[in-house]
Amino acid sequence: MKNLKLINNEWKQVVAVNITEEERALLSGRNESDREERKALADHIASQSLVSADIADAEVAQTIYDQHKIEGAEFISVDVLLPNKIGIINCRLNGEHKQIRF
Repeated sequence: MKNLKLINNEWKQVVAVNITEEERALLSGRNESDREERKALADHIASQSLVSADIADAEVAQTIYDQHKIEGAEFISVDVLLPNKIGIINCRLNGEHKQIRF
């Protein structure tokens, strides 16, 4: 199953990032002196967890999004799971948060 997210008008695929035991220990630690290193590692992992989606997958996700989005709503986020074609759109309409599940 693929999880696609729309970020800055580009479809990205969420991928698993392998981390070492040492990195896992750093992330779970509470030592204040490691705070900056922990944040840098978390940022690095987050940046590695999103890759450009395949063109065919992006086209399918965009079609699904276009079918379900609310015109005039302020976009917040969208997730589409393929091949199941299920997901969620988060948006704001007239200042009210809306979720469209499909």
